[in-house]
Amino acid sequence: MEKKIKIIYVISGVNYSLGFLWLSQFVNKERYDVRFIFLNKTLPSIYDELKNAGIKTNFIQNKSKLDYPSTLLKLLKIFLKERPNIVHAHLFEAGLLSMLAAKLTFIKKRIYTRHHATYNSMYFPHMVKYDKLINSFSTHLVSISENVSQVLIGTEKVNKQKVHLIPHGFIFDEFISPDPIQVDQLKEKYNPKKKGPIVGVISRFIELKGLQYIIPAFKLFLQKEPNALLVMANATGNYHDKIQEALNLLPEDNYVKIEFEKELFSLYGLFDYFIHVPIDSSVEAYGQVYIESLASGVPSIFTLSGIANEFIEDGKNALIVPYHNSTKIYESLVRLSENSSLQQKIIKQGREDVIEKFSLANSLNKMYLLYES
Repeated sequence: MEKKIKIIYVISGVNYSLGFLWLSQFVNKERYDVRFIFLNKTLPSIYDELKNAGIKTNFIQNKSKLDYPSTLLKLLKIFLKERPNIVHAHLFEAGLLSMLAAKLTFIKKRIYTRHHATYNSMYFPHMVKYDKLINSFSTHLVSISENVSQVLIGTEKVNKQKVHLIPHGFIFDEFISPDPIQVDQLKEKYNPKKKGPIVGVISRFIELKGLQYIIPAFKLFLQKEPNALLVMANATGNYHDKIQEALNLLPEDNYVKIEFEKELFSLYGLFDYFIHVPIDSSVEAYGQVYIESLASGVPSIFTLSGIANEFIEDGKNALIVPYHNSTKIYESLVRLSENSSLQQKIIKQGREDVIEKFSLANSLNKMYLLYES
């Protein structure tokens, strides 16, 4: 029997992720021997789920930069003991520390999946030098969208032969058919007064997500639909105070904030409309919510950023609005609310498009080609 390829995935700053859960479940275990290492301030909720499923999993507590030396030392010890064929890192601290540790332990294939695009150059330019350092430690870079490829090759001057475009893949069954009992439970939890229509937003409270343009649009929409409800999920981030100032101008009964909801499939089942409006074409590295909302059959309003640049077409699979434009967001909400045939058209086409382009099988097959190259 051919010896398995040993892969260690190192992931930082993640509490729970369907993507990594799917990876642990569906990676080819006949061909690959996989282990997960999480670098976090506290034990992530995904840890027990992987452990209970029999997946080899480690947790290294990494609270701040002061922990970097000890975290690096722990990674070195694991890599020397396990001697993996591949170390594959996700997210910044995992990339910086595990790519260095893998280089120091002479691991030949060091893969880093880049999960951000222009975020550091826009908001933390001093961090770009560390992005470039990770690029240099890595033997292969996985780009999750054409936008990220552009940043790596065009802006950070990475050799294009080193960059491999592999968009995130999804299991769509539960987005298409969420558990109706869970949907009802979430309705009771987040909308006990049975308000509607419900406008859904799933974005961290940071400036680049454009939430500051959604809230004034929703305020206008309330004049037409006074019983409407704005649901803002993933409601944490460094722009929280500014967002709250805008929300304070809405009636308290017409919005709800959700910091974290694990039952993501069912959460989409609450929404009548969905909005995601990043502030320019490049700030979003990927934008999983573009895919998730369309797979869930929620008529959506988008600006084009990240992966949306590659497949969203106005009036075909979603409605596109200009950046920084509350008026157009409002007008699109009205357009959807008054045109059921348009809703059905973009629901049908949006779901077909994401199923065709972004299956987990497609993503894994591209990853296997990289692992075997």
